[in-house]
Amino acid sequence: MTAGGEVAWLPEPALKGVSWDQVLAFRLRRQRLTERAGRNAILRVTADVCGLHAQVMSSAELTLWARMDGLRPGDVAHELWDVRSLVKMWAMRGTLHLIRAPDVPVWQAALSSFRHYLAPGWLENFGVSAVELDQMLACIPAALDGRLLTRQELASEVARLTGSVNLGQKLGHSWGALLKPASYRGLLCFGPSQGQNVRFTRPDQ
Repeated sequence: MTAGGEVAWLPEPALKGVSWDQVLAFRLRRQRLTERAGRNAILRVTADVCGLHAQVMSSAELTLWARMDGLRPGDVAHELWDVRSLVKMWAMRGTLHLIRAPDVPVWQAALSSFRHYLAPGWLENFGVSAVELDQMLACIPAALDGRLLTRQELASEVARLTGSVNLGQKLGHSWGALLKPASYRGLLCFGPSQGQNVRFTRPDQ
């Protein structure tokens, strides 16, 4: 900032007649950081900010707490697991986000075009071939049909369906990397945890 309070570290705005103060004010307003939303605005705020980062759940709660009044402990979990108005899935930057349920098809359409995991370097790094990855992805919907499975349970079921113990072991020890392509394709999302173990289900169910 300059002595006069102006932003000095940014270049001239590309759009003539618009100052950086106006640009920053617009971003703050669109991020709902200038006017707090009301008590029942969880879904509206989630949509406005294009999803809540939820690598840890407290991150999503803090994002909402900074933007709305009256948020109570358990409100986010209630919307996520009981009402199912939110969906927890791998999304932007390959990290976990809470997405408003009606918006999931739009996000899925975009994420399904993200095919970096088919690059030879990615496959080599995680020790699978493109054929093995396709086999795994083809089996995940069947494995999760009508069920909630932990990572190890899903890995065991994929091993059974593919006939490959090795592939099941890789899936169980991938720290989620091999599950992200399934999330991008709309085959898998998170369900309520079982103790300390996360569980997965099908978005369409």
